[in-house]
Amino acid sequence: MPLDYDLVKAWPIADMRQRFDVRDTMLYNLGVGAGIPDEDGHVDLRFVWERRLVPVPTMAAVLGEGASWMLDPATTISAGGSVAKIGGSQR
Repeated sequence: MPLDYDLVKAWPIADMRQRFDVRDTMLYNLGVGAGIPDEDGHVDLRFVWERRLVPVPTMAAVLGEGASWMLDPATTISAGGSVAKIGGSQR
């Protein structure tokens, strides 16, 4: 079944709330490589320094990951079943 863009765009998505603090933000930022010097030795401290800490932009995607509405077959969002089939034990 092809993707129904209008259906997906109008899909009711429940609100989601997540809690995170400075420690969570710093651990995520460090985990994705923030704080590692670039080739010039420059470190972008806003991602690792508590005083002016900002999250790496991808943190929002991780916080919203719990939304399983896209797995509902009625959304017409499909990867041809490959999402469920991919695994380390498959050859």
